[in-house]
Amino acid sequence: MTDLGQRLRERRNFLGLTQGRLGKMVRVSHVTISQWEKGETSPRGENLHLLCSALSCQPDWLLYGKAERAGDEKIAGYQPYASLGKVPLITPQQARVWKEIANTFHHKDAIAWRGISVVVGPHAFAMKAVGDSMANPHGTPSIPEGAIVVVDPDITPVSGMVVVVGLKGSKEAIIKKLVVDGPNQYLMSLNPDYKPIELTEESAVIGVVKRLEFDLLPD
Repeated sequence: MTDLGQRLRERRNFLGLTQGRLGKMVRVSHVTISQWEKGETSPRGENLHLLCSALSCQPDWLLYGKAERAGDEKIAGYQPYASLGKVPLITPQQARVWKEIANTFHHKDAIAWRGISVVVGPHAFAMKAVGDSMANPHGTPSIPEGAIVVVDPDITPVSGMVVVVGLKGSKEAIIKKLVVDGPNQYLMSLNPDYKPIELTEESAVIGVVKRLEFDLLPD
């Protein structure tokens, strides 16, 4: 086992991750993770970046044992709490600029932390639905006001997915269903009382909704 492999295995075990779960976060197989730990191959390029993000460590530490390891207040940057089974609950305003703040987000900046049971990428977050535009009066799926959605920015959005979007000129992110019709893209509400919104180049999809949660009793 190489020094890199040993550091990788120790860090993975410290975070309570199996080779399979870490592989899903890095988008490789558990066999590849095993090969890295044994020193048979080494992570490079994008794989190295995703691996360090998932393990919350710096490349210099993983590769050479230099610099800080991880989980240290001296390190500025988003810690992949999703690997520990929880994600930050943030405001629609924070979600609107998530791509800009994710890498400097601190645990104290969250409203709260939500435990999750679904595998998500290292920059996943949760937010509450605002308004009734995604409340479907005719059945499911339905996202009522106050429901919490778990959002994964690392999933490539395709037509039919529910996404979190930042519209041009808006300071808050919204939740809509993405519909692609040829060269045109639209944001649809699950509530038929709301009209479709054209998705333009000035707006951006922030992430894909992977899970919906809500409490039956009010706070």
